[in-house]
Amino acid sequence: MLAEPLIQIVLAFIVGIVIGNYLPLSSFFALYSTIILLFFLALLLFLPCSARLSASPISEPKRFALQRKYISPTLLLFAFLLFGAAHLQNYRSISCFDISRFIPGEYSLVGTIIEEPEINKFKTKLILRAETVLSEKGKKKVTGKVWVSAKYSRDEIKKFHYGDKIKIRNANLSQPPSPANPGEFDFRNWLSGQKIYTIVTVKPSDLKKIGSGRSNSLLKYSYFLKAKIEKIIERSIVGEPEISIIKAMVLGQSELPDFIRKPFLKTGIFHVLVVSGLHVGFIVIFIALFTPFLSSRWKEGFAIAAIIFYCLITGAKPPVFRASLMVIIYLLGRLLNRESSSYLAIALAALILLLFNPEQLFAPGFQLSFIVTLGILLLAPVLIGKLPERIPLFLKGAIAVPIAAQLTAWPLVAFHFHYFSPLAIFTNILLIPLAGLDVGLSFLTIFFGSVFANIGAIFGASVYLLTAILFKLTKLFAQLPLAYQEIGGFSLRYLFSYYAIFILLFNFTEQIKRERAKVLCLSLLLLFNLFFWPKAATKMRAQDFAVTVLKVPDGNCLFLQFPDKKNGLIIGDEDNYRSVEKIIKPFLFSQSVGTIDYLFLDQSGDNHLGSLLQLSRHFKIRQIIDVPEASTSITYKNFSDKITLLSRKKYFLGYQKARENQVLIRSDLGYWLESLGSGVYRLTCGGKSFLIGMSLTEDSLSKLLSLKKDYSTSTLILPALPRKKKTLNQLIRRTKATEILLTRSTRKETLHPHLISSPLEGEDEGEGEVKVIFVQNQGAIHLE
Repeated sequence: MLAEPLIQIVLAFIVGIVIGNYLPLSSFFALYSTIILLFFLALLLFLPCSARLSASPISEPKRFALQRKYISPTLLLFAFLLFGAAHLQNYRSISCFDISRFIPGEYSLVGTIIEEPEINKFKTKLILRAETVLSEKGKKKVTGKVWVSAKYSRDEIKKFHYGDKIKIRNANLSQPPSPANPGEFDFRNWLSGQKIYTIVTVKPSDLKKIGSGRSNSLLKYSYFLKAKIEKIIERSIVGEPEISIIKAMVLGQSELPDFIRKPFLKTGIFHVLVVSGLHVGFIVIFIALFTPFLSSRWKEGFAIAAIIFYCLITGAKPPVFRASLMVIIYLLGRLLNRESSSYLAIALAALILLLFNPEQLFAPGFQLSFIVTLGILLLAPVLIGKLPERIPLFLKGAIAVPIAAQLTAWPLVAFHFHYFSPLAIFTNILLIPLAGLDVGLSFLTIFFGSVFANIGAIFGASVYLLTAILFKLTKLFAQLPLAYQEIGGFSLRYLFSYYAIFILLFNFTEQIKRERAKVLCLSLLLLFNLFFWPKAATKMRAQDFAVTVLKVPDGNCLFLQFPDKKNGLIIGDEDNYRSVEKIIKPFLFSQSVGTIDYLFLDQSGDNHLGSLLQLSRHFKIRQIIDVPEASTSITYKNFSDKITLLSRKKYFLGYQKARENQVLIRSDLGYWLESLGSGVYRLTCGGKSFLIGMSLTEDSLSKLLSLKKDYSTSTLILPALPRKKKTLNQLIRRTKATEILLTRSTRKETLHPHLISSPLEGEDEGEGEVKVIFVQNQGAIHLE
């Protein structure tokens, strides 16, 4: 497989795209390097031809063979590698006429809708091809795409369709927001992958249709046909949520409520709700079953036509477009009587897709599509051969394909989405055939419903019954204890090691049989690198620690990374259990954290009971360090009882109450953490120190400063600055801080009149000036 020149070229091109993404490589340098390499490659190919005419008949053929076999292919692959880097850099370049050049500003905007609007209950999305910007200075031609969002506009937006030219009044152009915390969905990066750098939020009354713009007639008709099919489904099938599930399974409807999405997600069959390669496979199977009287060439022709038609009516979304392209390339090879290889079809499809949009390489959907397809091609034949001969071939395929798909997909799913479904293999074997039958009957319902409404209703009743059974079984399996497991610590090295072993085991089966000892040694070496080498190779120093202050709207949160690879989480202020699911959990998963070594509370534990319960569901917590200032209250006693109960269930491995002036952590690497009382901690490491009091009020701060203690620190972390000038000056004098992080207040709230002349403003203060950072304004702050 790897010996094929096309596959080698595609792999080199992919490596080049990766290099272009992570290295500051100039697109001009890469492009010109490619041209130079191709020039020398051409010379090396032609020089041996002229050499044959020279007077050295013995040495020239050897040089010719060397150049043709080694030098020229190496230079060609290196040229494609640089071309991949240059192509990515060129794709990311923004035209000087792009609409994003007008950010920020308010204009009247004219453009054409290039995708059918997505409408739901609360908001509507339009993607506009910008054409003209109108302002007081006149009219300017522009290019680029705009993401238009209109809230509470379901009925008003229904009149707009693909290809309509519209005018937007008072279009306030802005950049897509970046994530406030690491691990949150990066909306800006997601849009930039589609070359959208501008967003507009408008009222429905600001949109006006002014005509028809430049559009694709075939795509326009497919959107019209899709709307007709939706009406047929609604007319033939009665009842929710079955109608929504069928629309998702057949047409790729993306807006589904959580009570539908979560059971399919937890059982590992969510891909039946996303129009993808599975549905393209269904179409090929249906054509083969319903046209047994046709020759193979006619079947392949019908399959290509049906796949193109289905791809168009589903909006040619990336998952179905990728799968359609792979299958069409393979079938075209067979149709043209060319030797058709599945691996070559996959390689050519990947090359075409990446030439159009190299950003797709970093999308999880793109990676899953090709990894799963390769896994099925490599592993399914091996599994089919291992199954008993008495099992029919079609049943062997129904068993082997889901197993192969899940064995190759789960590491990528765990890496990108931080979950794993142990039941996925079983549910795919059992429920995917049922889903395929449901999709097939849905196609018949649509066909007959468009001609004979009564016959369509009869098929619709069977579709309703099958969909109801599928949904009930999915919900039943989702309730099982091991149906869904979250994985927080699945890092990149685990991912690479898994696929390295997978390739070793299943791509070199014959070599493994001949050289078992070498394979065993290589496997042990891979496992050694996976578990031992990263720890042994890392030099632990006192300077290797980091502090991350997260932006939490209803509380405070701070994450500590210690030099010995241990970590700590400080939660404070209000009980921010809502933020655990939306902010803290995604952040920790993005840092490959599955275990919290130290969980610090800066108020008494009963104020954090909700957060603790939420964290215990997602992470293993080694030790909880509490501040028991309300230890005599009934709520605290209840909290202590619950902690004891959770400890017995092994949710927590340790629990202690922090005392005043107590050193909680001390390491030989030169860092320690101490409790100063009142929920205040001081972390000292490598000559730097952090004084952390995220829940301190102004009164408790004044009381703390009245005590004769050493509060000197380099960085001070507080919810807000004290408003009393005396307290503020005393705070700066006692702590000697050069940097203050404010977790709750904003810049506008903090600029109280008496602070203008304070050292915080840095006016004529020289060495005494203090830098103030507002977490609520800037987002998460990372300090090292």
